[in-house]
Amino acid sequence: MNSGTYSREDLQNLPQKLKKESINNVISSFALSVYHAASIGKTSYLYQLKNENKNSFDYQREMQMRAAGSYVPDPPTKEELIQGCKERFPECTITYEETWVETGKDTKQLKKGILIDWS
Repeated sequence: MNSGTYSREDLQNLPQKLKKESINNVISSFALSVYHAASIGKTSYLYQLKNENKNSFDYQREMQMRAAGSYVPDPPTKEELIQGCKERFPECTITYEETWVETGKDTKQLKKGILIDWS
């Protein structure tokens, strides 16, 4: 943590700043994959969203961090990620997609994610 001085405005804007950093961190985690997809001739990339329901390990970890006094930001919403992608990938079409994909004989899985299309 920075040991400098904090103005009233700095402290008031801190929640928004941390939220923006959280959104940027998620987008940065897959931006290289978008670049790679474009480099091999693809015209879109689907960033699959993780299950929106937290598993017990995630919940326990979050509760331990909160109990220890650590700041645990809420994960970005899909709307926040879509807006962040629109800023990070200007002129691309950014949409939320849900698609059933065959994963085996008579088996399908619902893939949910943010589609970045530069075609």
